[in-house]
Amino acid sequence: MESNRRLRDEVMDLHARYANAIDDGDAEAWARCFTPDGVLRTNRPLEVTGRLALRAFAESWIASRPGPSRHITWHHLVLEAELAGRCSAGLLVTTAEGVSMSYTAVYRDRFERVRAEWLLKERVVAIDRPERWER
Repeated sequence: MESNRRLRDEVMDLHARYANAIDDGDAEAWARCFTPDGVLRTNRPLEVTGRLALRAFAESWIASRPGPSRHITWHHLVLEAELAGRCSAGLLVTTAEGVSMSYTAVYRDRFERVRAEWLLKERVVAIDRPERWER
């Protein structure tokens, strides 16, 4: 039971580092949430592989935002046996007109332990209504 709690706590910390890094505009820190060969896939469709490409993607994404953003996740499920997880996510964006929900999605993750921390080996993002999502 203790190992389950510890794994969950460490994965929750990873999710917090991921969200805070991208929301703070730190593309390098965001890319470090992935393994060196980590993959981000979405149904947009988009596939980005490797930390350098992930950092470049994050830099572009951050530059495209109309204002501050806040990633919010909930319904976290960590599957210890598969070293995988799932959570719901949403993105709030602030513009001169106010705060709005940019999108909602489901994240499906595979984790890998690298040295002393858990990292994202793969994140698959199923964006709700991706045809309406604007970068």
